[in-house]
Amino acid sequence: VNGWIYLYIEGEPYERGYQHGYLLAPEIIDMMTRWSNVIHNGPIISWFASTESSNYDQVSEAWWNFCRRGIDRQFWYRFPDEYKKEIQGIADGVNARGLKFRDREVDYLDILSINEMYEFMTRFDNRGNDFHPLKELYAILRDLIPGLGDEDKFVNSFLEAPPAHHCSGFIATGNSTKNGEIVISQQVLCGGWWYPYYIPQRWNVIMDINPCEGHRFQMACPPGYIWSDENYYQNEKGICIIDTTCPQGLWKKRGGYPMAIRTRTAAQYSDNIDEALYHIMNGNDGIWTAVYLIGDTKTGEIARLDLGLYTYQVWRTFDGYYWTANNLKSDYVRAESNGLGVKGTISRVLQLFLPFPTGYEYYTRKYFPADRDLKLDEQGAKYNGTIDLDILKNKIMVADPLSNEYATDLKVSDTYLMENNSLWAYFGSPGGYIWDMSNFKDTLSGVKDVPPMGWSLICGLPENHDVELPLPKHNVPSVGEDLIWSYYFANDFEGRNSWYANLISYDDVVIGAALDGKVYALDTRYGNEIWSREVNDFDGITHINTNGEIVIVSWENETCALDFAIGHLIWKNKDANHICSKPVFVDNKIILGSRHGETFATSLDGKVIWGRKLGKDKVYLATQDNKNFIFATVGNMCYKLNLEGDIIWSYAADGTINSPAVVYDNVVYFGSTDTNVYALDTREGTLKWKQTTGWSIINTPAVDNDVVYVGSMDNHLYAIDKKDGEILWTFGTNGAIRSSPAAYGEYVFFGSDDGYLYAVEKESGKLIWRFAPGLTIQNDVYNYVTTSIAGDVIADNNLVFMSANGMIYGLDAKTYEKAKKTVSEKEGIPTETVLFIVLSLVVIIFVTAIYLIVSKKKEK
Repeated sequence: VNGWIYLYIEGEPYERGYQHGYLLAPEIIDMMTRWSNVIHNGPIISWFASTESSNYDQVSEAWWNFCRRGIDRQFWYRFPDEYKKEIQGIADGVNARGLKFRDREVDYLDILSINEMYEFMTRFDNRGNDFHPLKELYAILRDLIPGLGDEDKFVNSFLEAPPAHHCSGFIATGNSTKNGEIVISQQVLCGGWWYPYYIPQRWNVIMDINPCEGHRFQMACPPGYIWSDENYYQNEKGICIIDTTCPQGLWKKRGGYPMAIRTRTAAQYSDNIDEALYHIMNGNDGIWTAVYLIGDTKTGEIARLDLGLYTYQVWRTFDGYYWTANNLKSDYVRAESNGLGVKGTISRVLQLFLPFPTGYEYYTRKYFPADRDLKLDEQGAKYNGTIDLDILKNKIMVADPLSNEYATDLKVSDTYLMENNSLWAYFGSPGGYIWDMSNFKDTLSGVKDVPPMGWSLICGLPENHDVELPLPKHNVPSVGEDLIWSYYFANDFEGRNSWYANLISYDDVVIGAALDGKVYALDTRYGNEIWSREVNDFDGITHINTNGEIVIVSWENETCALDFAIGHLIWKNKDANHICSKPVFVDNKIILGSRHGETFATSLDGKVIWGRKLGKDKVYLATQDNKNFIFATVGNMCYKLNLEGDIIWSYAADGTINSPAVVYDNVVYFGSTDTNVYALDTREGTLKWKQTTGWSIINTPAVDNDVVYVGSMDNHLYAIDKKDGEILWTFGTNGAIRSSPAAYGEYVFFGSDDGYLYAVEKESGKLIWRFAPGLTIQNDVYNYVTTSIAGDVIADNNLVFMSANGMIYGLDAKTYEKAKKTVSEKEGIPTETVLFIVLSLVVIIFVTAIYLIVSKKKEK
């Protein structure tokens, strides 16, 4: 999914470990390979490193064996049996796939080692041993790397290397948030010789674990890990936990539980904040010194924990916000971690004379806010009282210097999402920077530049979900694609890979509302710009629709109308704000849906006619062809409204509905995160049928004749019989399908997160052609590098239009739409109307009969 892998595992420890290892075997081998190769980026060693060197693999293997021995001695005996069994299951699952690591099978020690590399490197990079393990490493490598130099110089080069911990976190609740809910986010930044881009490129798994004991929970993690390591957790009891590590203080050389066990246990077994605090601190071995943010959605309480080995401090509140950016606030923990703060004091003095940051704030005895602390506090105060998911995603957590070129991902969730085992996740730099690996290509094998991927909604599978998906096929296009034109709107923006435009077409014009905040009107035949206008300065998505006279443009701060022909601003309405979906036209009204559960109706000149509150979630809108009614999907509800906004009926799905419905032949169709496609009778709101897919559905189905076409995040497009809901055929891709399909002519067009636009036959699902606007996922381990096609596809006038990679494209559809005799869909005629018509006919017949009788009598 857009750079991420979602993995659901369940059951006993060994059983769920085996599932994990078997399903992610290639990625686990890749993770082990990266950790074994990272030594070539180490101090001094990098001077001699070359991927072309004959002893490159020997050095990697020597380093990995060194790590295995050290980690075995320091950690294995401290792991509870439950997690030992899970680790063994992972190793056995990898081996069951028949994959090898450096020409041998994987064992439990390999899996333990990748899990404990972060904590091992903390001990490794800090002083404290009479015979430091770096001396052992030097002895191992000096014969493999001629010219390694003096032992003391080698050891000191590692001990003096910059630290690797750079993370940011934020949590808010009560009167600080829009609806009083808890919102939480955590971001990772890379740095240091052993945590360059090369390592977090592989940290792209959202793990959903449903254990036989404890609570179901989700975590962001690398493949093969039993704990997050990024330390983002949320569980089904509403407990969320994040942390950022700080300058390392005291730790135990023997005994105690490592952070891996303490945080995993807290996520799996905590029902409340007190239990989470207990598990995090119980048996603490001191690594890492860290700041934790914890929330409980059941009570709305949040907490901050500063934790050293012997000291800690806790803050708790039901109203407000906390943040963390690797900087301790507690005087007690700072004293334990930094001692007298000599390093910080010296760095603070040097800061007076140096043009670059010295980072003194992290090492002083007294707390001083660093740049990220200042920004998080500033952003929290600025948006206090209005904070929600969108504010976190688009404002607070992406402000510089938080989402700089070192940012690797960002996770965001709230009370509602956590209750549904779901979260939003961004892979890559949310600030729009490309992970430039050019400096590592000679030292780290298999590096790739990684552009930002954009936001993805990751939804947990329903309990006891059991669907058998068809085996993947190698689909070969029948013909090549034919690109007619392309229009570039990204203006050389580095993060263009995640940029797309919402598209609509009318007559011979295609209009795109792009992520650069502008609206573009283009000629459909040649792609020439007719006009463009900047409207959105919020950095979020812009939603549009047109009736051929005006273009309605809605976004976070307002709704406005542009002249269809020339793009001039006609009116603005700031009351119709926080709009989250495509506006619709009905009965000379404009209907708008907000992300706070509100539905607005305005006149064509922008005056609000009415507003209705339908819930707290995003509102998506649809209408019938005869435009007598409105269908709104909000949360897990589908509503039918009349033109005054009154509810006629409602229907509750088993999951959240994250896209507009579609109405066809008196049936409303929509998909849900519960994996089902629903078909409801528009007159009564009763269920006609529902069909299960492999994972969430977050797009709008397309209906053509007797078939419903819908894409699922299980990587498949489904063709479903619209009469009874039976699956007719499926088409598999290498990525989730989040864009809505378009049925046109003989084909169905849709985009996938594997980077392709597909054209497949309506009747059979046979692949006809495909088009890649950028990066694509192939059958290898680089499934985190792609140019996802997230925007909806539209087809008209023998052309297909799509947007991705900062471009709008027009392609030859290679099919055409046959002329159809359309009949307006009508609601059932009310009984009163039928009776009136029948009685009128009876009266007319009766009067006519009397007239004829009287006329005949007169003739006689």
